[in-house]
Amino acid sequence: MALHTLVGLELSVPDPDGLIGFWERRGLVHDGVGGLGSAAEPGFLRVREGAYRHLSELRLGCDHDDDLQAIAGRLSDLGVESTIAESTLRCDDPVFDHRVVIEVGAPRAAGLARLKRSSQ
Repeated sequence: MALHTLVGLELSVPDPDGLIGFWERRGLVHDGVGGLGSAAEPGFLRVREGAYRHLSELRLGCDHDDDLQAIAGRLSDLGVESTIAESTLRCDDPVFDHRVVIEVGAPRAAGLARLKRSSQ
């Protein structure tokens, strides 16, 4: 199993426009529908409305479809249900109640480092 990339994050907050403005003032590009990031990867950070500030989705990358099967097996051993479709595994974290999405794809530079470099 090779998790290799932080593909993206989704944050839920009471005031999405305020958080989007905060990140825009720090150089991130807003795509107009709640996504923020660099010009090359505008949707790395997604912001949506929620009752309180929390991580609502964590997106990770892995090497192969076989990795998804291995991860699903380990999750099942822990009693966590997951689904796999179109080279993507999805599950809900039973402790923190956020979605976890794992996608098959080539490794990329660390997500936050990509954002920082592109906004300088």
